[in-house]
Amino acid sequence: MAQALETRDEQLAAHSVTAGDARTARAAGPTPVATAQGRGASLDAAGRQQPTVAIGAGCSFTGLMTFHGSTQLDGEFVGEVIATGRLHLGVTARVRASIEVDELIVDVVLEGDVVARHRIVLSASARVRGSIQAPWLSLAEGCTFQGRCRCTPRGDR
Repeated sequence: MAQALETRDEQLAAHSVTAGDARTARAAGPTPVATAQGRGASLDAAGRQQPTVAIGAGCSFTGLMTFHGSTQLDGEFVGEVIATGRLHLGVTARVRASIEVDELIVDVVLEGDVVARHRIVLSASARVRGSIQAPWLSLAEGCTFQGRCRCTPRGDR
């Protein structure tokens, strides 16, 4: 699936690379922005939504990531995520970011502040440091969380 990387100044749209060039996104110049839009949810045999966009292990990206739909992140990311949909941080990911999504699933080390509009799920392998806010929070036995937590009804901030 193609994914466009653009500069933060989207009005200028002067710099663009394809997803295959994502590893070079750290180059000097304007802060890169990853933007992706899924074409529709696909379901696995168990009826779970599969990611429409995936960033694999071995890839690294610094900047602003936006998307609509479901995204699986297994690489290294530093920056900010502002999205509509689900973000799944897989077991090989390393993330230091400010995140705002509908749903966040964490299987990994995450350092940063998170606001989820629907829910946050920390699996047993999750190691989270920062503040988290969501109307619904699930903590698996074995996960670690260090920081501030705020569980509020939807719409309250």
